[in-house]
This record gives sequence, C-alpha cells and structure tokens, in this order.
Amino acid sequence: MKTFRTISLFIAFLVALPSFSQDVVFSANTKALLLQTKQYSSLKSNPARVSAELKQFYPVRTIENQNFIGALVKVGPGVDEKALISLGVKINSRVGDIWSVMIPLYSLEKLKTVKGLIYVEGDFTIKKKLDNATTECNVKLVHAGTGVPRSCYGDSVVIGIVDGGFDYTHPTFYDTTGTNLRIVRSWEQENTQGPPPAGFSYGTEFSTTQALLDKKSSSTSGNHGCHVAGIAGGSGYLTPGKQYMGVAPAAALVFIEMGEGASAVQDGISYTFQYAASVGRPAVVNLSLGTAIGPHDGTSLLDQAIDGLVGQGRIVAGAAGNEGKTPLHLYHAFSSDTVRTFMNFEDSDAGPQINEGKVDNWGSAGSDFSISLSMFDPQGTLILSTPFYAASSNPSVDTSIVAGSDTLKYKIAGTGSSPLNQKPNLLVQVERNVNTNRVGITLASANSQVNTWNNGTGTGACLYDTLNGTKVPGYTAGDNVCTIGEIGGTSKKIITVGAYTTKHEYVNINGVTQTSEDDLNTLAGFSSRGPTVDGRTKPEITAPGEEVVSSVNSYSPKYDENNSSTVLKVEQGSASWYFAAMQGTSMATPMTTGIIALMLQANHLLGPDQVKQMLQNSARTDSYTGTIPPEGSNSWGWGKIDAQKSVMTAFGSVGIEDPERTQIAAFPNPSAGIVNLKNPGLSGPTLEISVQNALGATVLRQSHNWNTDEALRIDLGNCPQGMYIITVHNGRDQQSHTKVLITR
Repeated sequence: MKTFRTISLFIAFLVALPSFSQDVVFSANTKALLLQTKQYSSLKSNPARVSAELKQFYPVRTIENQNFIGALVKVGPGVDEKALISLGVKINSRVGDIWSVMIPLYSLEKLKTVKGLIYVEGDFTIKKKLDNATTECNVKLVHAGTGVPRSCYGDSVVIGIVDGGFDYTHPTFYDTTGTNLRIVRSWEQENTQGPPPAGFSYGTEFSTTQALLDKKSSSTSGNHGCHVAGIAGGSGYLTPGKQYMGVAPAAALVFIEMGEGASAVQDGISYTFQYAASVGRPAVVNLSLGTAIGPHDGTSLLDQAIDGLVGQGRIVAGAAGNEGKTPLHLYHAFSSDTVRTFMNFEDSDAGPQINEGKVDNWGSAGSDFSISLSMFDPQGTLILSTPFYAASSNPSVDTSIVAGSDTLKYKIAGTGSSPLNQKPNLLVQVERNVNTNRVGITLASANSQVNTWNNGTGTGACLYDTLNGTKVPGYTAGDNVCTIGEIGGTSKKIITVGAYTTKHEYVNINGVTQTSEDDLNTLAGFSSRGPTVDGRTKPEITAPGEEVVSSVNSYSPKYDENNSSTVLKVEQGSASWYFAAMQGTSMATPMTTGIIALMLQANHLLGPDQVKQMLQNSARTDSYTGTIPPEGSNSWGWGKIDAQKSVMTAFGSVGIEDPERTQIAAFPNPSAGIVNLKNPGLSGPTLEISVQNALGATVLRQSHNWNTDEALRIDLGNCPQGMYIITVHNGRDQQSHTKVLITR
C-alpha cells in the first residue's frame, strides 16, 4: 500500500511537471491585453463588438469571424511549433529566434503552456508620425549629375513604405512621362479578401498594375502613406516643371498598408526585402511610425528583428518622433526615496482631452520599483490613492475605485525581470470619468533608475507638476530628453531621422498664406530628442520636415480645395489629384529614405553601418546647428543631410562592410572598359582576380602570376555601365578590394 502511494505521487508529479517546466514570459502590454480581453469574455460570440472595444489600444484583426492579435515572440531551441499551430497561431516572418505571429485572442493565455516559447510581446497600436526641401538637401544636384560621377534617380532600387493611406492612381507614382506605374507590389494587411503574399497568413497582395488600378486606394480615410511615398519616390508627373518631384523618382515602390502593430512592421520589412531579393535589387524601407511604449534601449523584439533583417543592400530608416516639445519623459535615480508626477491625457478631436491613457515605466537591470496612483479634484484635494504595486510581484491587476462622481479604472501589469534586458517593467493603463480630475503617479524604489514615458500623443500628453498653474511641492515635471520613439528611434541598425525647417510659410490653393511657428533653418520644435536609454546618440541625421508638399490620397475626403493645407490640384481627363503640405519627422524620414535610395543606386552593396557613417560624415553644419561634437548631438544628430556628398561618398566606397584591405590601384577610373590594376603587395604563386557587379554577380574571374612591379590589364568592355567590385585573393587568407565605375 505504501509503495502504491509513492508511485501514485510520482505519477502525479510527472503529470504536473509540464506546468512547472514552462517559463513563458508575457510582456506587460500582453498582460494588460489579457486583462482587457477578460472583460469581454461574455462577448466571445460577438467578435466585431470585442474588436471595437479593444481597438483604441490594440490592433485586433478579425478574420473569418475570429479575432486575432499580432505579436512578436522569442523562441528557444526545440520550440513546439505544432503546439502553436494547434492553438490556431499563424506564423508569418521569422528573423532568427524572433517570429511574427497572429494569435487567436482567446488562445492568448494558453501560450503559457507551449514548450520552447520564451517571450510574448503582443501588439499595441502604433501611431504614424506625421518643393524647396530637395534643393536644400542638394538632391537636385544629384539628379543633374553635378559633383557626382553620374546622375541618380533611384533606378534599380526598391523603396518600401510601411504606412497607410495610399492612392495607387496618383500620377506621382508613375514615371516622369506618365507611362509606367512604378508601384510594383502592395500588401494591404487589414484587407481580408486575400490572397495574402506567399509565406504570410493574412491580408491581400496586389502584384499587377491592373490589380492596383482596379483597387484604386488602400484606404478611403488615410493620407499619411501617400504623402510619405511622394516625398521618397514621387515623380512629380503633371506638376508644373516637376515642381513636386520626390527624391528618388525612378525607384520601384512597394507599399504596405500596415496593421498598426510591431508584428505588422516586421512583416512589412521582410516582405519588401523578399521582393527586392527576388528581382536582384537593393532596398530601403521607410518607417514613419512610433510609440513611447518600450524599453528605448534597442532590446525590444522589433528592434532586434530590424537589426537582424538589415544588411548589405537592405536599409531601414525611421522617424525620430514628434514629441520634442512634449515633456512626456521622466528619469529618476532612486535612493530609498519617492518621485511624484501628474499624468496628462492626449489631445482629442472630440474634446479638449480623452480620458484613457498609458504610462510605461522601466527600471534598471537587477533592481525593483513600485508604483501607486492617486486622483485629485480640480482644487487639488486628494480624492483617492491606490496601493503600491511592485514590479517584482509580476502584477496583473485590473480594478477600479469609486470616488464621488468619478471612477478611476486602472490596469497595472508588469514583470520583475524582462527577458529582453533583465529590467523591471510596469505598464499602467488608466481611465477616468471626469476629465477635470487629475491623476497622479508615485514611484518608489531603494536603488532603481527608472525611466517613465507617457504614451499619449499631442502636446497635452505630458508629465507635469502643477495644479491650477501652481507648482505642487514634491512633484516633478517631465522633460523632453529621451523622447526619441520606439520603432523609428531605438534600433541599433536603423537610420533615425529628426526634422528641421526649410519652409515656414506657403500659399495654399486658395491664395491664403499659411505660416508655421518654427523659424527657417532651425530644428523643428516637434522633433524628438535622444539619447536612447543605453546612451546612443539619436537621431543620426536631420532632414527637412516642416511644411513639406507632397501627394495626398484623392480617395480620402480630407484634402481638397477646402483644406487650408492643400497647395495644388492636377487633372487628367475627368480625374483630379492633390498635393498638400504636412509636417513632422514623418516627412523628414522619407527625404532621407530617398537619399539612401540614391546612395544604393551608386553602390548596391552598402550596409546600414556604412550608410549611417556616410550620412554622418557628409552632414552639413551651420550657425543654426552650431558646432556638433564628434559623438553627435541628441537634437541634430551629426547635422543636416547632404545628398550630394552622401551619394559621392557612396560612389567612392568599396561597398563591403569592414574589408580587410582596400589598396588596389585601378586606373583609369572611371573607365570605358579597360582597367589597369596595380598589385597591392599580395604574394603567392597565383593570384585570383574576380569582378562582381553591383548586385553581387561575378562577371569575370581570372588567375595570374603577378608581381608587384607590373600593371595587370583586364577588359570589362563587354560589361554594362555601372559600378564593379574587383577583388584580388592570394588563395590563402589575404585579399584586397577596389571599386571601378564603367561609363561610356
């Protein structure tokens, strides 16, 4: 009997073992989503209602009457992929151990049982960061071939725009003659009609000109993506004198109408790079997107995925953010003390403020901190306070407190040590009924260094220390340091772009002068500032971003003759389209994206580190930027972008990341076909010479007995015009490279 009891207990232990062997960590935002979802469990049979309730904070997607949430997950060796699939999870792009997935909403919590799954980061809603600019950046000099070996318009380069609100019929997306549509692919991630792109489980792909023209537009409400794409790659067709030509008007364009989540962004980048590889072209992807949620230190799963996706001929540029004027960030190094601040709520078109918001808090690695909420009436009288919640308790709290005519509803979710960076993290989501009442936040710790961000948008979304215009003792206001956004501003390999002003006044279509508040040539007040939490200078570069005129979506009712920002109407037959002025780092980023496309045309082999260094080395400084130190500026980066110098540097670069040696002398260079090489000092019985074109294909391979006193003649007369990489290898471990331009 005793033996039987022992065996029974052992069997019971084995049965229970899997639940203890799992160590799946949910991000704070994923925990908050779970809490929110549980509120609507009674509505499981009504997915449309659930989706509508969750849409403000979470980009829920309804497919075949079932709600899904996108997510990025980190997997370990031997992850049980079959278990994921059995839960209805759809796997999309994979970047090493970071996968983009779609999870049935009511299967989300069950992921905790999947063997080999390490971390789940559910999507949250990502905000889009909203004629003389190209002249200011010297783009027109590159178009004319002035100061560079030949003119560049982005030929043979793919530009991907991950955004929303595209007009497929807009004349600016044709070539300069209006003959050929340059949009080669579009993926509408929220379009459920299908078919999706190969390798992806959602959305609808449009891959022919006729399909795009039949669809007409990816959205009847958005304009942001159309404007961004026109800056990066518009041809200016039908505008007088090509007045509103973009930076790379000959580039092939890939549009991704995104689903507003990190997983959608990763998939959009992957989709663009996959298409570019299929046609043998380099690509640059534009992300005029951002959020304040995340660690801001380059360790988020999307940041890691971006770092894994980029490489030679694969570049990503991102917007710094538009929160430079908003004190939404707070930092405090604790020593057994507390810090207090008030949380404001973002601006709303429906009224002065909305009543829901999020604040994200990250401590330093290996530490702990706690948070409490309080509410005050308009006179400053304390109405209520919540308990303190410690990150180390891995809270998942969803509750409310009634106080008079108001109710404070709040969710606090977090983890004591994130697998991303071993930092404690607490995410707070707050809802109030009375928008005149004030919400306070109190943070406490023995030794943590905590960064706090208000995730709201608009000038109202700050952290502040006053009530009724009077400073409250013991409260601390936020700052605009480290307002650089996640996605566009925090990856280690992304090119982050700030904005400055090249135009602060223009005349709209009705002859009315419009004026912005920033002076010419100065940093745009809205341009977000660095550094990142791990101390990297951001942005890398600044570009024109204020009152930039570009194409807008003709299928959206927002821009017509009645909009004060509309500048030009063009017509063909009975159809009409518009160009309008917008501002933001959203506009500065495609200016940079287009210039990177010109650089990639000059040299298809450039990698992200090279592009970053070239932009920094070529940047212009003036009396407005002031003297920028070698480590850069967290407002200006390394200065104002200069297309001519950047493209010229790209032409002169070998295009190979960290080559061992680049000492071959090649002459003449440029050449019509015959090139003479001088031995760089390599020795060996036989030296191998190989020549690759800009796409990496080998066009010539020869072996020679070659000493240092001779010039070796090679004939590239049968090769098309373009840039070529010549490599000399001694058959052992030494090699040298040079670059030759063939032009006729």
